[in-house]
Amino acid sequence: MLKGKRSGLTTLEWVPPLFGGCEIKLVFEGKATDPRVAVSHIRARTRDIIKAMKKTNLLKRNHNSLGNLIRWHQPQEHYVKINVDGSYFSQCDSASYGGIFRDHMERFMKVFSCNLGNCTIMHAELWGIIKGHQIAVANDFQNIIVESDSPMAL
Repeated sequence: MLKGKRSGLTTLEWVPPLFGGCEIKLVFEGKATDPRVAVSHIRARTRDIIKAMKKTNLLKRNHNSLGNLIRWHQPQEHYVKINVDGSYFSQCDSASYGGIFRDHMERFMKVFSCNLGNCTIMHAELWGIIKGHQIAVANDFQNIIVESDSPMAL
């Protein structure tokens, strides 16, 4: 997730927030934004993404090969998949994690997130995995698969 470096900032920090910063304010500062404002930011960001994709011919490429890079694969029947991700926001020196539970039919089951404050991205990833396991046990989910973009955390 945080691979490239550029002028001391990670690649993630160069990606503009999808909701115009609304999600950052909610997770890191606990401040909710008017949903209409978030929708207008999403629409603007969508236009920007489509424009960039047209410039790089991504819309003309084979969608099967592109979809393999970002497609979520459901677990086999009777299994629950937990997708976990940690994040670090350098402007306020704060980390958080979140996760989502889905079943073999891609149905949403549970979601969780937490602002951790000052810690490393690895700690955020690990806390997300731990919390996912705690929720799985509390809900009596027997067969779970944990996915994270951090191979070191798994």
